[in-house]
Order: sequence, then C-alpha cells, then structure tokens
Amino acid sequence: MKYDLKKIMNNAWHMMRANYVGGVYQVSLSQALHFAWEVARRDFRKAECVKEIISSGKYNYIAKEENLMNRFDLVKKAFNALRAEGEERRAAFRNGTMSKAGLDEYLAIESSAEHSVLTALQSSCRKSTSRPVWNDSWPYALGLLPEEEF
Repeated sequence: MKYDLKKIMNNAWHMMRANYVGGVYQVSLSQALHFAWEVARRDFRKAECVKEIISSGKYNYIAKEENLMNRFDLVKKAFNALRAEGEERRAAFRNGTMSKAGLDEYLAIESSAEHSVLTALQSSCRKSTSRPVWNDSWPYALGLLPEEEF
C-alpha cells in the first residue's frame, strides 16, 4: 500500500488555505493532515473496490454490448439498480438494521466505486460514437448554387 505523500501534503495545505479567515487559520496543520490522510485512505479503498468490481466481471455484459443504444440503456438500468440498492440501505439504517458506519462505508466506498465504473461505461458509449466528417463532395451533391447557374 503506497500513498502519494505529496498529494496528501498538498491537500492538507489547500484545506488550511481554504480555511484562512481574517489572517488566522481556522484549522490546524495536524487537523488538516488528519483529514488529508482520511481522504487518501478512502480513495485507496475506493480504488481497490473498483478493481474488485472490474475483476469480478459484474458489468461485462454491458461492456460486451456492441449496439451503443442498448449499451446506454443497460447502463441506465444499472444506475437505477444502484440507486435502488442505496435506498434499501438507507431504509435499513432508518429501521435500525444497519449502523451509521456501515451506511457511510457503503456510500463513500462501495456505491461510489460502482458509480465510477458505470460512469466510465457510460462515457464509453459517448466516446465511441463518431462525429460526421466533412466530405468535399457534399456541397456538389446539392447542385449548383443559384449564382453559378448563369
């Protein structure tokens, strides 16, 4: 497990500068570093979760779909299923069958990781569509312009 120490330190200093009011830092360096490390650990766990989702093949059926419209519809259905699962977890928390820590872990790590995988699949639908290329023969297919007839 290797963390980007420069990024962590930059995040801490950014937090301190963002909370600089009236010439006084509102957050101490130790608090900012603590928060930056928490963010780094969360991002690392999220990256691990993304790797697990991809290696499990959970969404391979979407990636293998060749028809872009069908792929886009499958991504929308997967987003709806993810949203429904999130609502079920929130309801479980409200009913007392799930702890606040468990819900937070799901929302910050698992749901976020699946959302980023689905977003990547969704953007692959958009990126693979080709834009029309200008063809020099198109203007001439319409015929001569009115001023060229004389």
